[in-house]
Amino acid sequence: MEPFELIRIDAAQLHTELVAKGADPMKPATLIAAAVRHLGLEFVLLPPEDTTLKGARAIQDEQAGIICCANTESEPERLLLVGHEIGHVRIHSTSAECSAADIDPSRSTEAAPVGLQRVEDYGAHERRELQANVFAREFLLPRAAVARKLHAQEGLGATVIAETLGLPKDLVRQQLLDALLLPEQVPAEESAGKGRQSTKRDESQERAAAHRGSAFLLQAGPGTGKTRTLVNRVSGLLAEGVDPASILILTFSNRAAGELAERVALVAPAQASRIWIGTFHAFGLDLLRRHHDQLDLPSDPSLFDRSDAIEVLEEILPTLSLVHYRNLWDPALILRDIVAAISRAKDEVVSPSRYRELAETMLANAGNNDAREAAEKCLEVARVYELYEKALRERRAVDFGDLVMRPALLLEQSEPLRTAAQLRHRHMLDCAPSLGMAAACGWSAIPANPSTASAAPRRQTCLASSSSTREHLPTGSNATTAPLKK
Repeated sequence: MEPFELIRIDAAQLHTELVAKGADPMKPATLIAAAVRHLGLEFVLLPPEDTTLKGARAIQDEQAGIICCANTESEPERLLLVGHEIGHVRIHSTSAECSAADIDPSRSTEAAPVGLQRVEDYGAHERRELQANVFAREFLLPRAAVARKLHAQEGLGATVIAETLGLPKDLVRQQLLDALLLPEQVPAEESAGKGRQSTKRDESQERAAAHRGSAFLLQAGPGTGKTRTLVNRVSGLLAEGVDPASILILTFSNRAAGELAERVALVAPAQASRIWIGTFHAFGLDLLRRHHDQLDLPSDPSLFDRSDAIEVLEEILPTLSLVHYRNLWDPALILRDIVAAISRAKDEVVSPSRYRELAETMLANAGNNDAREAAEKCLEVARVYELYEKALRERRAVDFGDLVMRPALLLEQSEPLRTAAQLRHRHMLDCAPSLGMAAACGWSAIPANPSTASAAPRRQTCLASSSSTREHLPTGSNATTAPLKK
């Protein structure tokens, strides 16, 4: 069962419970009022320009138990605003400030395959807002109990249903699509039971899942039960009473993040939506947006992908003075390799100045022509790296490598931010790529780190390390290390 289905089930259950207590399913306003009472909340409508809203369309204060919404002229929009904030109350453990862009009932739950949204779809803020959107539309118009009945049995279209119920047409249209195209809902208990049956593990997996008190570095190859061990560790933490909102799970790819979210949802349907599961890049983007003022970035910086980076380098190509990496026939061909090297350097938290320093040291220590040529190549990459970073600063943009390097440096250099992150994410689990995987992806075509340019690539397959963030230790430290058996 995918994670959003659990949210839909929860919203539909709340709808059913309130209808049983007297709320009219054909009058969503009565559902909203009943939900506010049921959850012990206070609801306030404010003028859109009221400073309490801080420019948002709606806010939810968890500690005060208050929902404040802009008093728009549209009744359907007001219902959606409140339903969205009720979703935050029901699903999440933090307060929320929601802009007009956040509250979009037509937003798909499918992850975008390219561009900025590829990262955003697994970002904390975007995912929270999307979850609240899904909750709101399922609570106001359950696709199985109401939407499918009105359309399939009574023959009503989206426009008529929207006018009859007083709901936004986009919300109704999306619910009708979900009702017709998505499979029937499976009870959470039944799905969870299936999940429990699939978590058989051996002694090494038991030991990894049960480890507590310090970081645990697990090394394993493909098909050895890495994901199962991570899921079992999450299940064990939740069984011990750990707050699901304090668990952070980081992966290398969107596919892995999606699979982990689904597997966690199977074993912990009630808590899954509160666990942060996403990619390293999505987590880094979230940190950059939270602390953009400390990085001289806008609150929503532009994100360069590889094609954007190559385009920038093509603009400044005449100033690069390339010798070893000069290609008169197809300049962009070698630029792709240089961009990949810069990205790898950022993954290893190597800044332009550090890259140049390592390259100069490499040249000074060169003992033969081959070593000198390799060092000169690294110096060329360093020069391109510096000019590329200058271009990013001028555009106030970041690239995918910055989503790793800049948050890492920020946390290293700022103790208050590091402490806040440690308190927020007390249990961190991650599944990191191996350097062998990096080499297989072509990242080693140009050395990312000049100090290791002549070294043979390491073939270490990493699985996961997990503990309190405060005790999280890097590879090569005194973290407990163990192989995982099949």
